[in-house]
Amino acid sequence: MNILATLLMMVMLPRMLFAVSAAPEPAAPRVSAPIVVVQWSDIHYGNSRYRPEAWTTARREGLQLHPDILLFTGDQSDNKCSHDEFDRRIRLMGADMKACVETAHCPMLFAVGNNDLRLNYQTDPETLSISLRLYREALGDLDNLDDLGNAVCPQPVGGFTWISLNTLFFSISNRYVGRPDQARRTLDWLEQQIAALPAGRRVVLVMHIPPVADMNNDKLAWRVAEFARFQSIIRASGRDVVIVTGHLHRNEVHAMPDAGANVVPIFVAGSLSGKFDYLPNWRSYRWLLGNDGHLQDVTYRIHYPLHPAYTRDYHFKEPMQAATFTAFVEEMRTDLRRYVDYMDDLYAHCQRMRTTVETPAYRANALEGVWARVPAATH
Repeated sequence: MNILATLLMMVMLPRMLFAVSAAPEPAAPRVSAPIVVVQWSDIHYGNSRYRPEAWTTARREGLQLHPDILLFTGDQSDNKCSHDEFDRRIRLMGADMKACVETAHCPMLFAVGNNDLRLNYQTDPETLSISLRLYREALGDLDNLDDLGNAVCPQPVGGFTWISLNTLFFSISNRYVGRPDQARRTLDWLEQQIAALPAGRRVVLVMHIPPVADMNNDKLAWRVAEFARFQSIIRASGRDVVIVTGHLHRNEVHAMPDAGANVVPIFVAGSLSGKFDYLPNWRSYRWLLGNDGHLQDVTYRIHYPLHPAYTRDYHFKEPMQAATFTAFVEEMRTDLRRYVDYMDDLYAHCQRMRTTVETPAYRANALEGVWARVPAATH
């Protein structure tokens, strides 16, 4: 190296070192790629309000998203019919579910709904076993429900363990005399499943009936004793838990208070049937994990297969935090347009609800209902 080159290097080297040290460090990568979830709920196959064109379109659109997991959150079939017709509906709907999995090449988890039983809500062993047998025949190896109708997805997806819980045992409409024992056994099973998971493992609970109050009658959908024990199990686990449900036919967002500032988000999807004059709809989700491994970002889209112009996205950052849901409630409390938009989706553009939801009393009740807890009147 000649003298000139040496001098140039002595001059440039400090600048080069400064440039490297001053450059911003690249952002740490996320723990995982976005988790894409497709949820179809309350199809009510065979009912007079079943919309085959809505289900066909929703199925095609959902599979085109290349989901990481498919969720059916109950009332895949409908029991307003003879026993023979009910059996036929389960078999046909089960075949559809199996075809979806074979096309998507991803795991599937489903929940048993009250209309997936011959006797609505009633879980006596004979009634329950008939439905479980029919699903097993239709789904084959894809069905992993136990004798109570609970299941665990065979493999984790996106760092979550996905558990299907039969919440019919907790329903205020279930009059079977053996229901309390079924509920106890199911909650024992849930506690054991969660306790056996690796440290830090996150959990998604897939169910039909959500642990929330119905905003139209202010009654908790679950019996209080089961709600209290369920909440205790989740809190004691110290894990991140997300609940995904159907049943209400409404698009609702809830949060169940957990320890400290944390909450358990509850995402209730609408129905693919046309019951109650609600437009058929379904959901897709994109979940992101933060650098600390916690779920920090949820976007869900409400799809209206027969009215695509109504499609709308909802975005929640840090959904495990109570402050996120407090801000969501406050936004709707202070912004009538935002509240009405939410109510349009909540009732799936049912025109007869437009005037009702804007009354001050209804609005106050709806916003208070975001928090999943036992209504005061129930105590």
